[in-house]
Amino acid sequence: MKTTFRLIASVALMQFIYIHHVYSQIITLEEYLKEVQLSNPTIEASRLRALALEHRIDPSRTLEDPFIAAGIDEVPFSGGAAGLRRYQVSQSFPFPGKLSTRGEVAEKKADSGKYEAETMQRQIKVLATQVYLRTVYNVENLRLNQRIQGVLGEISSSAKARYRTGDNSHHEWLLAKLEL
Repeated sequence: MKTTFRLIASVALMQFIYIHHVYSQIITLEEYLKEVQLSNPTIEASRLRALALEHRIDPSRTLEDPFIAAGIDEVPFSGGAAGLRRYQVSQSFPFPGKLSTRGEVAEKKADSGKYEAETMQRQIKVLATQVYLRTVYNVENLRLNQRIQGVLGEISSSAKARYRTGDNSHHEWLLAKLEL
């Protein structure tokens, strides 16, 4: 849920940046996708997650850390006041084949993390492409609407001029004004 929200929020932010950027200069789809890939935190987080999983492979194949302890017991033996010093060193050895299996599991997790990062990158690329194309479509629609309004304004003023000169009826001028 949080990942989806972050993804949508980052794409929306990129769309806002793009819209602001469109009015200052024209940007191509390739440039936009490159910018998204460089500045999207979700892509970076998934890449770093995959890298962290890769770095867990070698430690998973090693023995666990040894346990070393030293201490003095204050329990007297044979009625004397002397304490007992105790030293302890232990190392656990896993069953044969367990370390290599742990390494294989870590490798599979690292591969999975790498593929998840690639999938996330592709998903964001698709979303960013959709956002870009929708934005370009909307910008072109706005430009086209402005051109159409200009043409309709000229038609209306032409109809009004013809009405003033007596070439047209009042009805045609009102229809032209309604179109605007």
